[in-house]
Amino acid sequence: MNKPLNILFVEDNPADTKMMLAQLRTDGFDPTWKRIETEADFLAEIRNSPDIILSDYSMPQFSGLRAAELLRESGLEIPFILISGTVGEDVAVDAMKHGATDYLLKDRIVRLGSAVERALRETRAHSERKQAGTELRWKTALLQAQLHSSLDGILVVDSQGKKILQNQRMNDLWKIPPEIAVDSNDAVQIEFVTQRTKDPRQFVDKIAHLYSHPDEISRDEIELIDGTVLDRYSAPVLDQAGINYGRIWSFRDITERRKMQESHARLAMSVEQATECVIITDTSGAILYVNPAFEKSSGYTVAEALGKNPSILKSDKHDAEFYRQMWSTIERGEVWRGHMVNRRKDGTLYEEEATISALRDAAGEVINYVAVKQDVTRERQLEAQFRQSQKMEGIGQLAGGVAHDFNNILAAIMMQAELTGMDENISQEVREGLLEIKGAADRAANLTRQLLLFSRKEVMQSRQLDLNDLVTSLAKMLQRIIREDVQLRLHLHSAPLLTVADAGMLDQLLMNLAVNARDAMPRGGELIIETAEKAIIAGHADLDMDALPGRYVWLSVSDTGGGIPPEIQSRMFEPFFTTKEVGKGTGLGLATVFGIVKQHKGWIKVDSEVGVGTTFQVFLPASAEPADAVLEDEKPLTKALRGSETILVAEDDEPVRMLTRVVLERHGYHVLEAADGVEAQQVWNEHRGQIALLLTDLIMPGGVDGRELALRLQTENPNLRVIFTSGYSAEIAGRELKMKAGQNFVQKPCPPGQLLEAVRHCLDRRTAV
Repeated sequence: MNKPLNILFVEDNPADTKMMLAQLRTDGFDPTWKRIETEADFLAEIRNSPDIILSDYSMPQFSGLRAAELLRESGLEIPFILISGTVGEDVAVDAMKHGATDYLLKDRIVRLGSAVERALRETRAHSERKQAGTELRWKTALLQAQLHSSLDGILVVDSQGKKILQNQRMNDLWKIPPEIAVDSNDAVQIEFVTQRTKDPRQFVDKIAHLYSHPDEISRDEIELIDGTVLDRYSAPVLDQAGINYGRIWSFRDITERRKMQESHARLAMSVEQATECVIITDTSGAILYVNPAFEKSSGYTVAEALGKNPSILKSDKHDAEFYRQMWSTIERGEVWRGHMVNRRKDGTLYEEEATISALRDAAGEVINYVAVKQDVTRERQLEAQFRQSQKMEGIGQLAGGVAHDFNNILAAIMMQAELTGMDENISQEVREGLLEIKGAADRAANLTRQLLLFSRKEVMQSRQLDLNDLVTSLAKMLQRIIREDVQLRLHLHSAPLLTVADAGMLDQLLMNLAVNARDAMPRGGELIIETAEKAIIAGHADLDMDALPGRYVWLSVSDTGGGIPPEIQSRMFEPFFTTKEVGKGTGLGLATVFGIVKQHKGWIKVDSEVGVGTTFQVFLPASAEPADAVLEDEKPLTKALRGSETILVAEDDEPVRMLTRVVLERHGYHVLEAADGVEAQQVWNEHRGQIALLLTDLIMPGGVDGRELALRLQTENPNLRVIFTSGYSAEIAGRELKMKAGQNFVQKPCPPGQLLEAVRHCLDRRTAV
């Protein structure tokens, strides 16, 4: 079968064209053809891409050389054979320079077929080479572009480790200076990058290992001295036959990824170690994750919680509407915040402040719910204590105010009754009435004192004492107070328990607790009193607002009675609140205990179980100082109430001052009066050599109070004895009255007998008690 061949003849002689066609058919070609004679036709026809161009050398309107030149300028890869009967070797060479593929003389036309075959073959080969070169150049350019646009630093070395190429990113990541990057001495670059690493020895050892194991693939991380972290990948360069031509290294900056990983790790650790409960559920409410704080608050382990619904914590303290609104909020994608009462695994209740929000994916769809909950049980208990404390403080203010008004009134009633009773001319009936008045005043004074103790308005006379000694000294009296069917047991600390306190107040505290315990055991039982030393450390203080870290002496009074119901425990320290029958109690016993403890900067804790009993625990600040020594006069104290010394009475309340003068004068004393500190100073200036004792109210008008007056007078006469008196006064309420040698204190209202004892006692002692 003849080979098809599309020919463009550039020929002005048709006969020659026929001759060439005949020869080609003889040589096995099946030609299709077109003949042209002008340059314009030539340019038009070559666009149709004929298989070959056969051109005469010279024509009237055109030439073969011009045709070859135009073909070359067109860039078309078409074989071009110059055919002429007259062309010589020099012209043929010139034609080849102009782009002709071959030349042939017309007298050798029999060789046309082989010449065409050769021209087609050479043109095809040239085109293939050109295309291959183009593809190679394109691929090379593409590789170069990829290499230099890569986010990775790339280094390629030969099998001997010599650098073949590296991209700019490699230079940037390692901060390789241009002069080192282009240096033909690879050792310079190796030394530079090695010193950029945090562990140069490890870096060098890794390179040596891979070069000694050329087929090994490696991936690891390198940290540079500037904090940059690089992901290093290295693999051998192999052809299809497996021949190793070298190694490629790539380096990727993963510093931000490492930071993000570390950030995620810290976040995960924070969630794991957070004190707040964290719960993650799917959109149906099934628990997918809980942190350790959840286990601590709820009592459920992770295994027990996973897959369950948070409803396992329901306490029945919230109605269905509460949960409906909560789910409605979070299903809308909004944040729900609220207070919840939940139930632990063991059945106990606890309170939480919760925030529940939705987690969304990149498309904005809700995929999870996250609940962050803080256990606020302790805070709510402290809030309740604070509210109770505020209520007690308000009651205390009222009680203190009432006590204040009563004190001076009672002082006058008691003194007047006592003085009137001394009249020998009054009838027995009147005398008995006065005794009734005196008894009523005594009871009123006792109630007033208890109100002052509760409201913390009583003036304290503190000293260092041993709690064990106080309990031991009261034990016999306590045994008489409690019934025979109540057994008293003492468990005292082996070492002294020193504290700074008002001994009288602590006596009353212990007495009140003992009486309260006795009344709680109508059928008998045990009254157990214990003492110990307690250390409260930060973060482990009991649930009490006043519980502060430090050392404390501890007093515990327990009974085996019927216990106190929970609904009563919150009110048992309120004054006048009592569960006893009318006439069986005033309701001031525990209120007094509460006030005494608070005034001593301590706190009281109650543990009670119905049917089992009650324990009152009192914590008072411990003292490391030794107990105070008290110097007594060498001569024994006299029991006589009379005397002949001169006493200066400074009192701004006229009825009290008048009655005090009468009482003292009837018992032999010489009395000088003053209505305030300024007047007392004037009296002193006139009679300083006669006055043996100053009896003064602590608070007086005129700018000079009792303390200032005593200081001035004792500065002039250190042997002067002083007795301070006071009812409730806002200026000294709840303060500790520390007295110097020769000073004493008497609380109003004071019966005449007690006043006379205090006067005689103070005059006969060398120092104050």
